[in-house]
Amino acid sequence: MRKSLKKSLPWAWTLLVALALLPLLRPGLWAAHDTFHHLFRSFDLDYALRGGSVYPRWLPNLGFFYGYPVLNFYAPLGYYLIVLLHWLGTGFIAAMKLAYVVSFVASFGFAYLWGREVWGQDGGLWVAVAYTYFPYHIANAYVRGAIAEHLAMAFFPLILWLLHRIVERENRSDAAYLAVAIAGLTTTHNLSAFMFLPFAALYFVGLLLIERKDRSRAALEATFGGIAGVLLSAFYWLPAVLETKWIRAGQVAVSVTEPLKLLSPVFGMFSPFFIQKYTPKQGAFFQHPYSQWQVLLMLLGLLAGGIVWRHLKGKQKAALALAAILEVLVFFLMIRASRPLWVHFRPLVFLQFPWRFQGVAGVFSSLAVGAIPLAMERLRIDRKWVGTVALIAVTLAWAATSMLGLELQPLTWPENGKPVVNESDVNFHSMAQYDYQTALWAKLWGGPWLLEYLPVTEKVPREEFWLPRKGPSPWQRPYAPPQEVTLGKQCPLSHEFVVNAPADTYIRWHQFWFPGWSASVDGRRVETSPSPQLGLVTVPIPKGKHNVRIWFGGTFHRAIGELVSAAATLLLVLWMCRSKNRTGLVVLALAALAWLAIWGVQNRLHSTCTQPSNVWARVEDKAALLGCDSYRSDGHLYVQAYWIDLKPMDENLTVFIHADDGKGKAVAQHDGPPCESFSPTSRWEPGEIVPDRHLLRPKDDAKLEDAIRFEIGMYRLKPAFQNLGMTDRRGRPIGISWTTNRCGK
Repeated sequence: MRKSLKKSLPWAWTLLVALALLPLLRPGLWAAHDTFHHLFRSFDLDYALRGGSVYPRWLPNLGFFYGYPVLNFYAPLGYYLIVLLHWLGTGFIAAMKLAYVVSFVASFGFAYLWGREVWGQDGGLWVAVAYTYFPYHIANAYVRGAIAEHLAMAFFPLILWLLHRIVERENRSDAAYLAVAIAGLTTTHNLSAFMFLPFAALYFVGLLLIERKDRSRAALEATFGGIAGVLLSAFYWLPAVLETKWIRAGQVAVSVTEPLKLLSPVFGMFSPFFIQKYTPKQGAFFQHPYSQWQVLLMLLGLLAGGIVWRHLKGKQKAALALAAILEVLVFFLMIRASRPLWVHFRPLVFLQFPWRFQGVAGVFSSLAVGAIPLAMERLRIDRKWVGTVALIAVTLAWAATSMLGLELQPLTWPENGKPVVNESDVNFHSMAQYDYQTALWAKLWGGPWLLEYLPVTEKVPREEFWLPRKGPSPWQRPYAPPQEVTLGKQCPLSHEFVVNAPADTYIRWHQFWFPGWSASVDGRRVETSPSPQLGLVTVPIPKGKHNVRIWFGGTFHRAIGELVSAAATLLLVLWMCRSKNRTGLVVLALAALAWLAIWGVQNRLHSTCTQPSNVWARVEDKAALLGCDSYRSDGHLYVQAYWIDLKPMDENLTVFIHADDGKGKAVAQHDGPPCESFSPTSRWEPGEIVPDRHLLRPKDDAKLEDAIRFEIGMYRLKPAFQNLGMTDRRGRPIGISWTTNRCGK
């Protein structure tokens, strides 16, 4: 078996992992729990990255276009992978699916390397198959849609493999690779790092105890790698920990009773079905129970290890014993007997779901399976391709028991129920509908963790801030509006204006305030603050004409985290320069430079920064149209109008944007409340500048390429339909709309 597999190892890998990828061949995406979350976070990350940011902690279009600090708290690496795959020529739907391909293949490959380190090449393949197809791994992809957690599981065997190398070799670069792997795990899914790393440390200590030489060297290198990995990822986790108080998630007290309700009785941990079924039809108390096939092969592996125990090497005995012991410990953390630990060790509560530990359980149960081919060889039943046939049979059986019970349904758009298949449907309009689905769920059924990134400075109840305001205006003080506002360069996280104010006043940018939002007036920093209702970014403007810039930047905590990560990077470079193998340093450097080059090309050729056309057209005494920009993408025409609120409004007005061919023939149009209907004018705050993006659909057989003239205006529907008159900057009437042949420069 070994000689044949050595010749065909790449083919073996492809065939053994291919069954896990079969659902990805279906058109479109599947209806998993979190698919929309990850799809649109990736979409908005792409938008922010192409606007000049290298690490945009703020995603400006989520939260009904008020923005959320998602990547200040949620580990970003999985989303960067999806965006990179998109930049390499795929759509976002395809990029999501390819990210799962990368995750499955990486999990298989790293599990193979770890298994080979312990059991040899044959055992490595058995371990890789077991790890790829154990049910929780499958569920993370096809049931939960948890791309970050799925990718994180690829780091588990990688870290364990590197720990073996540190114990058994004197290659100093392995400690640096360990640091990169730990940082990668942390920045892919921080909760997975929190769960797994203590078990990895126990595993390493167990390996070290059997090592009779160089224990101090191995301990020193592993300690260095662990600490360096934590410090390398400080740019992410330090502000995530210290700034949680500023978002809704930090204000929702996690009750210790919540995860306690999910702890399982012992026998509730096992599936009653040979063909694994998934939540909510799992048939067991535990949402993600052990499968019968998983338990059977794990027990066979332990039995096989017992049969050949006296013939095993020291590291094999240690690895098998450690896998069994750590599997029991992980199992204990998921059953009701562990209640005291969950009660008294508060950090466990933030995992929310005890069944998350199934990811850690899977890696150790898979290692035991690697002893089976050793026992077959010892019992002389590994001849004439018997071992290969056995591995193929186990793969088919494991894939069948883990995957035939999947009930995959197509993911559909909440607006129209159509399957998520067409790449062009992934746009700002569908993003707003996804936000609506989430907010509506919070309004109808509650759920304290929904809209968890809503800043605490937003005072309107989360169930209402996106709906028209009811009751009288909360604004008591009169507002002194600027005489004129001119739009400068507009980037996703940086905005420039010229404000001419006849008296001291303020403007507000249509984004939730959060630490990091900064502003300057004529180059001098001024303090921003949240508005009293929606908590919008508010900038004081003195009397006169001023250049104003608003941008999302850093904080003290972020600066410290970035400084620590930079220092750790320098330390790792020095460490690797002193090692005998510098290839890894070159590879890592080239990878970083390649990503920066691709990012630079995207910013150069597909920048999301714009220079809108300018106008100052008042809509009665209520608001003013500042200008517009437009762009075409994937057969869609987007026109973005910029408004400023001049006084508190108690009515909800409708915006219309019509496009024609310059000869009066209508080409496309959109009528609706601002910001996809989720920023009604009764919610506008005095001085608020609102970038109001509209998706214009072609009329009948018209072609969007013919749209060369635009009309923008407002009307009221109640108590009776009425178009609102507009005047230019000199107060002269210009009709019911502003007409232009150019939106954007």
